Amino acid sequence: MPIDDSGTGDVRRSERAARGTYPGQAQGCTCTPGTTNSAARLTTFVGLRPPDTEPPTLTVDAPDDGGTVPTTFVVVADATDNDQIAEVEVRLDGAVVGSDASPAGTQYVITVTAAVGGHALTVIARDRDGNEVSRELDVTVGAGCDGCGAGYECVEGTCLQVAGQGCADAALCAGGTCVADGTVGDYCSQACTLGGEACPQGFDCVFDGTFDLCRLNGEPLEGEGGCCQAGGDGRGPMLLGLVVGLGVLGRRRRR
Repeated sequence: MPIDDSGTGDVRRSERAARGTYPGQAQGCTCTPGTTNSAARLTTFVGLRPPDTEPPTLTVDAPDDGGTVPTTFVVVADATDNDQIAEVEVRLDGAVVGSDASPAGTQYVITVTAAVGGHALTVIARDRDGNEVSRELDVTVGAGCDGCGAGYECVEGTCLQVAGQGCADAALCAGGTCVADGTVGDYCSQACTLGGEACPQGFDCVFDGTFDLCRLNGEPLEGEGGCCQAGGDGRGPMLLGLVVGLGVLGRRRRR
């Protein structure tokens, strides 16, 4: 079978293929000129890849099992695998409501919108061999600021994420800012004033090249400007232990 005609699937015919080792590769071979080893010869002399039956590991960082969340909330999960994670999927009452295949490190963030009331939340990590692991949680979606559970702040009648929480969208952050960080994962933050307005506990007020911003203690700047999102999509993990004593900008009104 010519490699150019084989598509992206496995080649399992016992015929020799022209050209290189993948579709479109214009490269000669070390065997008979213009050909490459067949699947049968590779199986004989190299052997088949052993099947992977080991499931991924999965930890759900947010929301809390039994917790209360607003109508729009984020699921933050940490997933790893001995080979490679294909995606993390979220189901609400059995129906798929979102997935993430492009993590920040090992952190996966999925935004979920749900009706007020109790719901069964299932988070599934799946590797590229189809092995799965899941976690079941019960959450209660509250109306208005009644849905502000741990990690949320009531701002003008809406539950928004406090500084330190993993970002899914800067518009969902109480401080209106999502810091884009490829090391610790993206997180909600807020503006500050050097020598003036203090940052929440666990943060330092630094100049990021554009404006003063609260960043995690000891976190180096990634470069001048462009560090943050004032809107649009962001990503990142729940940063545990950094949500004590958190505040929001004075320009926003709390309930």
